Amino acid sequence: MKAGGHDWYVKNHFSVCLRGVFTIRNFVIENGVREEVGAATELITVIGRGAQNMRQVTWDVWVDAIVPAWGVQEDLTPQRIYVGCKYEAPSQCDSEPDQGESRPLAQWKTKGTNHYTQIITTSTPNGSGGAERSGRFKYEVVFYNDLLGVKTATAEITGRCDNATYVYTKAGCSFPDSAGNFHLDYNAVYEDKYGAEYTIKDAMEFMHNAMHHLSRVNANAAPGQYVPGGYYKQPTVGADDKDGGWKPLHRLFPKPSRNQDVYCKAQYGADYANVRDPNDPDKIIGKKHCDEYPFLASEENMYRTSGPADQTSAVHPVDPAANEKVGSLLAVFYGGDRILNGDAYFVTLDNMPDNCCEVDGGNGSGNGGTGTAPSGPTAGPVMTTGAVSGLAQLSGANGV
Repeated sequence: MKAGGHDWYVKNHFSVCLRGVFTIRNFVIENGVREEVGAATELITVIGRGAQNMRQVTWDVWVDAIVPAWGVQEDLTPQRIYVGCKYEAPSQCDSEPDQGESRPLAQWKTKGTNHYTQIITTSTPNGSGGAERSGRFKYEVVFYNDLLGVKTATAEITGRCDNATYVYTKAGCSFPDSAGNFHLDYNAVYEDKYGAEYTIKDAMEFMHNAMHHLSRVNANAAPGQYVPGGYYKQPTVGADDKDGGWKPLHRLFPKPSRNQDVYCKAQYGADYANVRDPNDPDKIIGKKHCDEYPFLASEENMYRTSGPADQTSAVHPVDPAANEKVGSLLAVFYGGDRILNGDAYFVTLDNMPDNCCEVDGGNGSGNGGTGTAPSGPTAGPVMTTGAVSGLAQLSGANGV
């Protein structure tokens, strides 16, 4: 995720990491005149971790491999490191320590004194930030020259803290400006309460068809329509689209009441839920659930009354155990990634077989994406806050 001119890496929305080699310039002041006398490079590692039982973010900064680049290197020059927290009232931030840590460069070069930790605690009062008491905070990692009295470099990223009661731990902090990614594994095997094994293949095959062969599971889909949410660029979306073809889902809380039955009956017949013995059609040997994609607990579900004309949804009969398990995995993902109402996320179907997946009710090629997910950081909304600043800046920042 790009933020403040740097590549930040996000894991599970709770942790962020920035690592890069930066240039630090050395100055002296004589008779009121500032003169650059040398420069060095520093390998900087920044890790931020949002707590999931309180509104708190812990920041750790390491300075490694300070290497002379040219000129004079002044080991006694004091370098201060701290993490600033900017907020919109009435939210607030409190930091410990509140002024950061100042050490001579010689100490920042030494293992054991090259590490700095700061804890930021936030608050948003009742009546603010919606039902979740959600507040956004801009964290600014600052390198400061105490002799010159100026910032020598900054790196910024935005986070959020909230008191949402519909996630497991209630209070917590995250970095939600990168979309989440909900993974389902075609090869995963689960056990029911009696120890019997089952899979979610039936439900995943339906979702795969909705994403890549839409007419198999939506006979009324118009040419060019697609279902959103898949972790790939939608090929039917124009190049001028503001999201570049990336179309995530967005959590909806609370979710609406289920009424898919009427849609499955319309497409697959009134008897769609009955699994009949092929040797005795009058004998019912199992049942199916009417499943929908996009998920009911997403803004893009089949009941929304507005949205892009080229987006649609699909329904199909699936195995009840698979349907219920996907729902429970989605709930775990929502809590585990701290996905709040309106937050974006993608869906990735892992280990799908080649040439998947014929279904009853049609075998057309359909619409929808056939692209593959890119490597690297999670795709999604891109932050464009801030920039590397000022005197003795961290120049040439290349995240690794």
